[in-house]
Amino acid sequence: MMSWHSVWVLLLLSALLLPGRVFAERVEGIYEAEVPVAGQSAAVRSAGIREAFARMLVKATGERELLVFDWFNSVQKRAPRYVQQYRYRMLPPPPAGEAAAQPVAEEAAAQPDRLLWVRFDERAVNRLLRDNGLPAWGSERPSTLVWLSFDNGRQRTLYQPEMEPELRESMQVVAQQRGLPLLVPLMDLEDQTAIQSSDIWGLFEQNIRSASERYLPDVVLVGRLRRLAANSWSADWTLYDAEGASSWQADGANRQQLAQQGVEQAGNLLVARFAPKAGALDAGTLRIRIA
Repeated sequence: MMSWHSVWVLLLLSALLLPGRVFAERVEGIYEAEVPVAGQSAAVRSAGIREAFARMLVKATGERELLVFDWFNSVQKRAPRYVQQYRYRMLPPPPAGEAAAQPVAEEAAAQPDRLLWVRFDERAVNRLLRDNGLPAWGSERPSTLVWLSFDNGRQRTLYQPEMEPELRESMQVVAQQRGLPLLVPLMDLEDQTAIQSSDIWGLFEQNIRSASERYLPDVVLVGRLRRLAANSWSADWTLYDAEGASSWQADGANRQQLAQQGVEQAGNLLVARFAPKAGALDAGTLRIRIA
């Protein structure tokens, strides 16, 4: 007859070997957020802390939809209670002729001149989430590698990040907001040898997965962006993971908008697939009884 010790050891090994539980990337700064503000008055700081609190909760859970929950408005008003530390750092002055980003809280219509960084109490935030049925995700999360190809009506090309770095940065902004590690291929000689635009447009999965191996991603996001007319683009997206693929379509005014939408929807799918559900044990937690 198998002893309790043997049973629990088997359960422990099974938990460690469950697919989708061990990810390639550890996300840092989940309980931190930074927002632009104008000045350091108490009113501006309070508004900035509330905005930072909202951003932090999205990262902690991966769920952007929580911002529309009934309980969120009342909780956000109490955001200062959860602050562990905060500090400011000055922003460089905007180039002449360029509009600066809108401040979180306006002070005499001033433009933001600094960033307010806030760290929140991890234990208190996790307790708040549990009380409202939203368990924290944890720091080990799936890394996503993004392949993009464009069709401008004349030719199809692979996205070259060094030629259009602002597109990569816009995708990284969305990924960071969701607390998701995002990888963009270097598109060096090795990548250019391993994959072609035809692989992306033909959705040749074996070639795509093979070219992705050097980056060791947990999932692969493939975007095929097609120009329809001036200020009109469409995108076909496919997300590959160990269990298969998910696909969807989107429309937008430009490539940057579509790229951000693609990362946003990929985040929704990853949260639904991998984030813990209410009532589940915290990731990596297992009670062991030794007879």
